[in-house]
Amino acid sequence: MTTTRAPANQLVQGPVHAQRWASVGFRLDDEAAVPECRRAARWLLETWKLTWVPDLIDDVLVMVSELVTNVQRHAGPAHPAGSFTLWHPARRLVLTVHDKGELPWRTNWWATAAQGNSETGRGLALVRGLAEAHCGEFDVTGDGDLVAPGKVMRVRMLLPDVQWPTPDPPCPWGRLGPPSNVWP
Repeated sequence: MTTTRAPANQLVQGPVHAQRWASVGFRLDDEAAVPECRRAARWLLETWKLTWVPDLIDDVLVMVSELVTNVQRHAGPAHPAGSFTLWHPARRLVLTVHDKGELPWRTNWWATAAQGNSETGRGLALVRGLAEAHCGEFDVTGDGDLVAPGKVMRVRMLLPDVQWPTPDPPCPWGRLGPPSNVWP
C-alpha cells in the first residue's frame, strides 16, 4: 500500500508569513512524526529564506529529530500527543517541542545523563551542542499547566544579521552563552 504524504506547507499551522511562526502537532505513536516535523522545519527555514546561514538547516533538522524522538520515547501514553513549533523573531530562531510527559528532574534524568556512561541524555546533549554552535542555548521547563503539567524543550539561537564571508560566523559572546538580557 502506498501512503500519500501531505505537502510540508499543509503540515504547519500558524501565521507563517505575517508573524514568522508555525506549529506541527503529532501523535507519539506515529512513525511519520519525526520525518513530518523535519519536512515542516525545512520548509519553514526555506520560506523564511534562512538557507544562507551555514549549517542551520542540517543542524535544525537534527535538533527536531532528537527532540521529537525524545518525546516519543519518554512522554508516556497518558497524553499521546505533542507539538513542535518554530519561531523566527528578528535575528533569532526559537524551536520548541512540547509534551505532557514528566519533567526530567522528576525522574532523576539529569543525574543519569551527567554521568556520561548512559545512553540516556546523549540526544539532548547533542541538541545543546548544536544550539551553542549557533550562539544559542537549550533548556527544559514546565509548561505552566496546573491541571495536566508537561514540559517544553526549547532551543533559542541568535542568527547572524549578514552573510558572513567565512563558513563559521563569529558568535559575539563566544561559547559561554548569551547574556541574560538577549532572549525574549
